[in-house]
Amino acid sequence: MGIDELLDRAGNLKKALVDYACSPGFARRLSQALSDFSGLGSAAHDQWAEAVESLLYDPDQDGREPLLDRYLRTNKTIAPEERLVYEGWRERNVLGVFRVDARKGARLNLHNLIDEMDYPAYATAGAEAISVVQRGGYVMTRLVPIGDIWTISGTKRLFGPRDLPASRHLRRLCSGAFPPWYSIIRRTSSRDTGSSESTTPRSWTSLGRIL
Repeated sequence: MGIDELLDRAGNLKKALVDYACSPGFARRLSQALSDFSGLGSAAHDQWAEAVESLLYDPDQDGREPLLDRYLRTNKTIAPEERLVYEGWRERNVLGVFRVDARKGARLNLHNLIDEMDYPAYATAGAEAISVVQRGGYVMTRLVPIGDIWTISGTKRLFGPRDLPASRHLRRLCSGAFPPWYSIIRRTSSRDTGSSESTTPRSWTSLGRIL
């Protein structure tokens, strides 16, 4: 399967997950997640995107399972090949702070400051969605696998090439037990970060056709 086909497939599978998370049965959980992300200096759509992403991948504050886990557990109609992709997203998603080593078209070559591994990652929305990403800069985001590539899931926070201290601070927050995404965002948006360096990103931008 070619790159374009993989990206289309990833976009369609993600749309199904987003529709599930936004269904009436989870309205209360989505409302709580939106409250968690409110007041963090981002646009309303980005707050919504981050709230949905958190619901899909993180347990909620009451300890209930991430919705991706629930979707896999309760949906018996998922095709086997699609289930394999979703299981890969559940088990191998990478939340990290990445150095941008190269950008070409819809592809970013990323180096994770946490696990020191390199990731060729694609934006499902195409090259325009990552046109603001600077080579030599840093990005905080989540990657999910499909086939032999990685795609960018949710939104991204961008830092310029001179923002290495702030990126290292984010790396420390992300390391270890990997706290829920909203708690990292809230801590990096607070003035009381415990660091003399600003952790305010240069840009917060939605990626992908759905999130």
